[in-house]
Amino acid sequence: MLVRQVANVLDLLEFFAAHGKPASLAEISQHFGWPRSSTFNLLSTLGARGYLFEPEGRGRFYPTPRWLAIAHTISAAEPIPDTLVRLAGDLNERTDETVCVGAASGGSVVFLEVVQSKARVRYVAEGICCKLFSNEVMA
Repeated sequence: MLVRQVANVLDLLEFFAAHGKPASLAEISQHFGWPRSSTFNLLSTLGARGYLFEPEGRGRFYPTPRWLAIAHTISAAEPIPDTLVRLAGDLNERTDETVCVGAASGGSVVFLEVVQSKARVRYVAEGICCKLFSNEVMA
């Protein structure tokens, strides 16, 4: 079951990561096909909570560093053993292959640590999960 409001916030973060610049309510609403009123409510809520600001004055929004601060705090408490992270790094150095450390979550595996290969053609696995017992990768 997908909670639409949560999915919208995550979609919005990915939107800003992909675009790398402030966006107006109209641009965001049009990009996602969201009603303007719903887009306004989402942006206003995130702004009031300190997660968005208007760097160019009224009408264009961008995420604040608060997202990064929270992500750092969460990452620092990550329950992946240091020995496993070091092992993934060692395996990557020995093979020059992308190494993924994952954990089961329901019927999927969520990649918690990814050490990317430096090869020109490589498997990129950041932020994805895949079904258990399958070679299919889902974004």
